[in-house]
Amino acid sequence: MLTLHEHIFQLVLKFERCKSRENPDTCEPYQDVNIKDICSLIHQDDKPWSTFVKNLDPPLYCPVKKGVYTCKNATFDGIALSVLPISGMYWKVRVLLLEPGAHRSMPVMCVNAEGEIVNI
Repeated sequence: MLTLHEHIFQLVLKFERCKSRENPDTCEPYQDVNIKDICSLIHQDDKPWSTFVKNLDPPLYCPVKKGVYTCKNATFDGIALSVLPISGMYWKVRVLLLEPGAHRSMPVMCVNAEGEIVNI
């Protein structure tokens, strides 16, 4: 059996920003974010994704097992994003979870999300 330290997963976030949802032809690549060892961070309580991970069914553990994971009624803490110039744009994010040495075309898991960040 593998432990967290023996099986390190990389998380890649690929961001695109668009002027609006209604104009997909205005979308442009924004920035990629790479987190080398997501298993050491995934269950920390102070991360923007903490509520999302806590609401996954079945629960997410490393090493990640193949299957269908669902998430209902989760929120995303946007405070970490408040330093970025994100307001007034429509965002698309592709999240890739990669095994060590795997190419981006062969993720263990992928999530596509899109939306607008608004202050409430």
